[in-house]
Amino acid sequence: MRSDAVYWRNLGCFALVLSGLAVVAVLMGLAWWQADAFLHPARHLPAETPADRGLEYRDVEFTSADGITLRGWYLPSRNGAAIIAGHGIGGCRLLEPVEMLSRHGYGVLTFDWRAHGESDGQLCTFGYYEVRDVEGALAWLREQADVDPERIGILGESMGAVAAIRAAAALPGIRAVVADSAYPDLEEGIGNIWRGTGLPAFPFVPLQIAIGEWRTGLELEAMQPLEDVAAISPRPILILAGGQDPITGDDAGQRYYDAAGEPKELWFEPEMGHLSFWKVAPEEYEQRVVGFFDAALLGE
Repeated sequence: MRSDAVYWRNLGCFALVLSGLAVVAVLMGLAWWQADAFLHPARHLPAETPADRGLEYRDVEFTSADGITLRGWYLPSRNGAAIIAGHGIGGCRLLEPVEMLSRHGYGVLTFDWRAHGESDGQLCTFGYYEVRDVEGALAWLREQADVDPERIGILGESMGAVAAIRAAAALPGIRAVVADSAYPDLEEGIGNIWRGTGLPAFPFVPLQIAIGEWRTGLELEAMQPLEDVAAISPRPILILAGGQDPITGDDAGQRYYDAAGEPKELWFEPEMGHLSFWKVAPEEYEQRVVGFFDAALLGE
């Protein structure tokens, strides 16, 4: 009888260990899958080109500061100023804001970030190494005959806004920044995305961050755009933030505004979501964004 009891007790312990290992495997698998989706986003191509909107443009390619070939569109400048336009994670070169800026005479360089669209590169780094993409874009624009090198700004959406903030902090050649729906803290942003799936942030977020750090060789502490924004001053920044943004949280805009130096502007709408401004309020978006760049780059 004793041997039978020992047998069943050992079998129960073994089953418990197997169950625990299975749970760990499932957790690791889910975290790995989500990390992989961020590090290797699906590559999308634009459904339209500027020509479909009646705009003059040309296909271009240039290299990032670390040698990655990037591809996109360039719409020529008619007023001597130009804007770099950067999309969010999993997206591709922008069209709507580009069309708007082009109509007002701005040259626009919009391209696929590394590991996106038609650009080379294997890893998306959430705005970290994408700064090198902006550096390459800035160098390319400064060589264009239609562009005054002292009149170059940047507009970024989501991850593109983070890259814009971090790049402008390091590159004084960027004279003005529009940051739309930028997440102030990467760990918070990942946690918000997880909550949107209905899954708890713990343990998935710490696991995903650990996997991401291991696969990129980066440390989370190195990605703090909220700490970079002050270095943009005395160049101006316009921050767009919505109170219903499920990724950045409802206080991201105010946190960026508080951390930024002068001159700075905050357009906050309590009912707006992520990247909602040009969709929900296109006329006001045009007025504010174009007016901001006109004042910063054209002296108007």
